[in-house]
Amino acid sequence: MRALKTVLIPMALLGVAVVLVAVVMIAQWQLLERRRALVDHSQTVIAHASQVMQLTLAAESAQRGYILTGDPVYLTPYEEARRDMPQVIDDLRAEVADNPEEAARAGHLLALWTAKVEEMASTIARADDREAVIEMVQAGAGKAITNTMRTEADALIAARTFELDRQTGEVARSELWSRSTILAGLAAAAVGLIASLVVLGRANERLEREAAGQRGLAEDLARARDELSRRFGTTSLELAETLQRLEAALRGSPLVLTSQDRDLRYTFARNWIAGSRNDGDHGGESGPGSADDPEFRIVGLGDADILPESVAARVTAVKTQVLQSGEPKDVEVNFETGGVIRWLDLHVEPIRADDGSIAGVTSVGVDVTERRRREQHVRLLMRELAHRSKNTLAVVQAMARQTASSSGDKDDFVATFEQRLGALAAAHTLLANEGWTGARLHDLVRSQLGHLLDLVDRQIFISGPDLTLPIEMIQNIGLALHELSTNASKYGALSTPEGRVDVVWTVTQVPGRADRIEIAWTENGGPPVTPPTRKGFGRIVIERTVARAVGGEVALDYAPEGLRWRLSFDAPAEPDDAG
Repeated sequence: MRALKTVLIPMALLGVAVVLVAVVMIAQWQLLERRRALVDHSQTVIAHASQVMQLTLAAESAQRGYILTGDPVYLTPYEEARRDMPQVIDDLRAEVADNPEEAARAGHLLALWTAKVEEMASTIARADDREAVIEMVQAGAGKAITNTMRTEADALIAARTFELDRQTGEVARSELWSRSTILAGLAAAAVGLIASLVVLGRANERLEREAAGQRGLAEDLARARDELSRRFGTTSLELAETLQRLEAALRGSPLVLTSQDRDLRYTFARNWIAGSRNDGDHGGESGPGSADDPEFRIVGLGDADILPESVAARVTAVKTQVLQSGEPKDVEVNFETGGVIRWLDLHVEPIRADDGSIAGVTSVGVDVTERRRREQHVRLLMRELAHRSKNTLAVVQAMARQTASSSGDKDDFVATFEQRLGALAAAHTLLANEGWTGARLHDLVRSQLGHLLDLVDRQIFISGPDLTLPIEMIQNIGLALHELSTNASKYGALSTPEGRVDVVWTVTQVPGRADRIEIAWTENGGPPVTPPTRKGFGRIVIERTVARAVGGEVALDYAPEGLRWRLSFDAPAEPDDAG
């Protein structure tokens, strides 16, 4: 009987302590459940208020995208917002119905949304009248409504956030009381345990015998653990090698590889195109995984955080379709990074979890900027070639007519016409060698001297700064130089060994306007010059044609000591190489 009491008393104490702890835990659990319900309610209100602003901003972005581009695809978020917003606001009003102040704010949000929809529908309906739409946007009515909605939503969120903080404090105080009670119960349990240990010491021998058997089992488990560790190490090594091969394949390739979760937040990125809105210069060294690595900085962000608004809307819409349908999609986008327009051909695939559900998306993008530029350049060249071909044929036709009208016979016509065609061909060859982007004036002068090139630096002296002229000027200036050199070799300074020709050009800066270019052809030391009695094709070219082609003026002087020809015109604008 005494032995039984010795066992029962500590066991009873232990039981009381356990019951006490259990009662406290149950009470704490019930309290936490009530607090959790209040927290869930506040979080639901905050979520609905946030969703109101998200839908409003999405609809407003869609409105602007449609107004700017006229593409109806941009109206999808707007239509979705019009469809979903009434239900969201109704849910919000139901959640705050027991709070008069918050219920009034929710009702005000509904009225503001109705006004916002009317304002957006009005601008979308008048999208074709761009000036009217701009005037409506500049009036600021839509922005004022959005700002008021944001104020009301922020007030709801702030009130509920304060309530969350208060509830959290009450939970903390309850937990402190519970911990104290539990500690007391544990102390009582410890006393019972100590007494029980004394009583149960005799059972230790039996446990020792059982432990011997368990040690054998533990040894078997240890061997199994070692085998699992070995296999895990082998698998980890294979996985690391696979990742290294993937990194090697991606490094230096034009592929952009990213992964995003269901909220379309980036979880992985390789070969990300630097220069987005989140890729500023942070200074210091950078590398993979560092704070200065663009691929590191975009993790946790969404497309709206790193891409221009219109591009982000397009990309997000495609990725959302993939999340919803589970089918891959393709989209080509372009955006500006570092002052350069980049093109990306994007293929989006769903990421599936072990249970088959869609856990996110992975995207593979090919940077096709260079291909796009080449295609654009080819199109420009084809248009330019067609345009130049028409112009050239017109010039050849006029050249043939004028040469025929001023030629004495067929042989004279053929010789003169061939020389002029040769001058035209030389200018075209020069342009072709430069990719039809223009040509240097020094190269043009030499190309038009033909058989007189051996007189350069003996009778012909060329000087002037390095100057590149556009295509439309090169052909006509070249024809003028050909006529001048032909005339000089037949009748002017180059018809005698003592003659001299200076070809000089200058560029003069003019405040407040384009620089002024002047090209001068000056002859000296030749036979006395007399003005011609008739105006042939050559004179038309060096006076009227070239002046009209460059938008300048020609001064022609038949001075007795030698011909003076001067062409002056405004320097052409620099070509725009952006993008």
